[in-house]
Amino acid sequence: MKAIEKIMVAIDFSEYSRSALIYAAQLARSLGAKILAVHVIHQRDLDAFRRALTGYGDEILRNHIDSIEADRTERLAELIRSTECEALVTQRSITVGVPWVALLEVIKVHQPDLLVLSTKGRSNLADTIIGSCARKMYRRSPIPVLSLRPQNISAPG
Repeated sequence: MKAIEKIMVAIDFSEYSRSALIYAAQLARSLGAKILAVHVIHQRDLDAFRRALTGYGDEILRNHIDSIEADRTERLAELIRSTECEALVTQRSITVGVPWVALLEVIKVHQPDLLVLSTKGRSNLADTIIGSCARKMYRRSPIPVLSLRPQNISAPG
């Protein structure tokens, strides 16, 4: 079994992903690993904005995307600071896409050894139990996935 040297954490800025980052930091400390923090700006949201701006030109959309990316970059930096894991987070990635597809692409590019994510569930029964993005990651991830249930998230140890 390969040693865990890089832990990828999916961040959506919910209280659940905050707990996932804290958990991953505790795990990274105990394993001597580093963290890759990843946030995906959902393409669905940008598509809705694009449809609302039909006829207004691409510059407004580009400015909106730039604004979102700047905001998320700052929010990610603040989350990392507030969880006191700056020394462990050696890489950050903010990308646009369908979350599970984008996460798989980040795995392909950065080659982490473990993915940590929280589940929160939103829509149908299967998604309520584990979350649609998490469910897709379980099925498709080429690396082990550690999922944290919202009601039981606490640091290891």
